[in-house]
Amino acid sequence: MGVLIFDVIIDILLWDSLKAILSFSLVFAYLRVMVGSWFLAGIGILEIILSLPLAWFFCSEILQIKYFSMLNTLCVFIVAAIGADDIFVFMDAYRQSAHKGNEVLQSLESRMSWVYRRSGKAMAITSTTTCLAFLCTVQSPIASTRSFGIFAALVIFFDYILVMTLFTTAVIIYHNRFEQPGCCCFSGCCLIIEPSPTQIAMEKSSQDDYEFREDRISYFFRTKVADFIQSTRNRALLTLPILVWIGIATYYTTQLEPTRTTEQELKEDHPLQKGITIINEKFPKSQEDGGTNIFFTWGLQEVNLDKVNQLFDPDFIGSPTFVENVCDEVKKGTWKNEEWHLSSDKMESRLTNFASERSCYGNDKVLDFYKTEFGFDGKTLLYAGLSVESPIFDSYNTLPEDIVREQYDSYISFAQEFDADMENECQGKVIMTDLDQKFIFMNNQKIYQKSAISGSMIGVAISFIVLVVSTRNFLIAFFATMSILCVLLSVIGSITMMGWSLGTNEAILMSILAGFSVDYVVHLAHAYVEATGTPCERLKESFGDMGISVFSGMLTSVIASVPLLFCTISFLRKFGIFLCLTITFSWGFANLGFMSALAQFRINIKKKKK
Repeated sequence: MGVLIFDVIIDILLWDSLKAILSFSLVFAYLRVMVGSWFLAGIGILEIILSLPLAWFFCSEILQIKYFSMLNTLCVFIVAAIGADDIFVFMDAYRQSAHKGNEVLQSLESRMSWVYRRSGKAMAITSTTTCLAFLCTVQSPIASTRSFGIFAALVIFFDYILVMTLFTTAVIIYHNRFEQPGCCCFSGCCLIIEPSPTQIAMEKSSQDDYEFREDRISYFFRTKVADFIQSTRNRALLTLPILVWIGIATYYTTQLEPTRTTEQELKEDHPLQKGITIINEKFPKSQEDGGTNIFFTWGLQEVNLDKVNQLFDPDFIGSPTFVENVCDEVKKGTWKNEEWHLSSDKMESRLTNFASERSCYGNDKVLDFYKTEFGFDGKTLLYAGLSVESPIFDSYNTLPEDIVREQYDSYISFAQEFDADMENECQGKVIMTDLDQKFIFMNNQKIYQKSAISGSMIGVAISFIVLVVSTRNFLIAFFATMSILCVLLSVIGSITMMGWSLGTNEAILMSILAGFSVDYVVHLAHAYVEATGTPCERLKESFGDMGISVFSGMLTSVIASVPLLFCTISFLRKFGIFLCLTITFSWGFANLGFMSALAQFRINIKKKKK
């Protein structure tokens, strides 16, 4: 039976891992459609993939972080979802440069310089906010969460570096050899193009009858969407449903409660998960079912945690410390003078004989059968204890924090009673623990719940600071931050409506929520600041310049997350739902909420002094 279950689990892992390939394939297909070149699409997906090994090399070899968290595998989907955003921003700036006049089109160098300044700053701002939002997880004491946050931040960082280097080089090659109708990078026709596309664009823009025709999506955002947002009546119609929704989402956010059932590893309708659920919930435990052993041990002290850092040394979790001469150096008690008291000179031989005797349970020796209760190294008794079997815990299930906490407090009270009864006879206090790490996981669940709130709030605060610095306008930074906060409330409220509770998976996802929700509003805020003219003209220009980039980024993120919705592993499926909700709400609030606020308050931007 165990072999069959193992085969099923391996099969689940294999098929779910193939979803990552499907995500990259879908992103590649959309890249090909939007950039219009197999060559650029191929280089684009290559730089997205390369950001993963580069980030891992930097983590393991430069930073010397040896801890690999299973959460790090999520970065495959994160970079597939987010990595294409920078490519769209860069390519849209490149296309727009063809219509910026003779000053920009004097040469390929001047054109790429304009593209670099235009797109590089926008991508730098979004990459910075996203990286810092992921780095908020460093404040968590749990090594897996810190490892994931650092790795995810580095993936985003190297994706930005590769866009500004590798992909930029590819665009120059594309400009020189492939940017002409009917040219394919696999055909022999793609020699150096004369005259170059930049020269052609310059000649067209110099003609008196030249008329710039932008693509349909950009035209739609510049005219239809911008005009819709600038209508006072339409903004009023938008305000009511947005406020009602935020009120509902806020209410449900406050109703999110810690999970009270065992967290499921697979989706509910999977046969294996159904069997596990039936066994756990429909059949009460019998006396034959083994429970978790709880140990009360004398002779041990608190673990020495000096120099413990699992990020850099995952195998070192601390050094055990023992009470010296636990059996001999005892406090004064009336029993020490009794006849059965064993003198210290006979201790080693008697303990050696006792340890080698056959136990009362089978043919095991005493030392083998009681190896967790009887700490004898052949010369010294390091510790001794007793164990009790818990009727609540077992090795197969992970119970919610509140249930484990109640049991933990009960066992702690037993330990306090032991100390009170035996303080005159025993050297050191009793240590209560379990070896199945139920109490450790209980503590981690509490940390996850706290970090979910603190991580989200720190991410929002960091986003506000970066926005203030980058836009140099408090109102724009404030409205953008409010948009991010609305996304947080909307996502958390939505998952609560869907019946989710605050378990380990949900807490991890909430702690990185700010990292996913900043890109679109930051792009639009930066475009508004960089635009020229009146507030109305700035709004149109920012929609026209960034509308298509933000839309394409949203679409690729949703496309990349769709395969996750069909995963069997519960955490991956929840991550897919979470990513879809975050991206959708981020795009909606950035375009409708944030831009409506800019249109309503008509924020003017002071011209920079030259």
